[in-house]
Amino acid sequence: MNRVSDLNSSAAARGNVAETPDPGEDGQRTGGVWAITAEDERAQWTFVPLASVGPLRFGMDPGEVTAVLGGARVSHYITGSCVSLNHVGVTTYYDHTGRLACVAIDALRGPQVTYADISLVGRVPSEVERWFLAQAEVGELDVMYSQMADPSSESLGIVVRAQRAGDVVLTRPVFVGTAWAERVGDTSEGFIPRTEWETW
Repeated sequence: MNRVSDLNSSAAARGNVAETPDPGEDGQRTGGVWAITAEDERAQWTFVPLASVGPLRFGMDPGEVTAVLGGARVSHYITGSCVSLNHVGVTTYYDHTGRLACVAIDALRGPQVTYADISLVGRVPSEVERWFLAQAEVGELDVMYSQMADPSSESLGIVVRAQRAGDVVLTRPVFVGTAWAERVGDTSEGFIPRTEWETW
């Protein structure tokens, strides 16, 4: 992983990223399988670092998660096992005790999650990265980059991944509790399962 100070180029020097398409009449952006739920159609969640994402609290058991979000129950959980709740655009990951340790939000269909007045889901990645860098410059946030160039913060327990949305990529934030915060953006030595890193 690379610290911000180690990077040779700034976010501004890397150029512009294409804007997302406009919403269609049905409230979703066009694109078939790549349809993007419009902002006003998404559930609105808030993020409390290392503690909760919307109604999901780190440490919940799968039954509690299912009760809050609905969806099929899964009977067996091992370290890194996940449950994709596609109807709400959320993927949950569990630790070796079967407790919620990680929440990934789908860029296309997931709820909008805000922290410190910034929307984190379904954004052009450079917009969120600029916020991360601004916080790092004033010493309010530790920022590191994953091997895939995704900004992350151990103190917040977040890595902001990119997810394909047709011809563009949008932000897919991944949130973790305290137990998985160390090396949160490290694809080889962190706790986030390989399954998540392979989700595009």
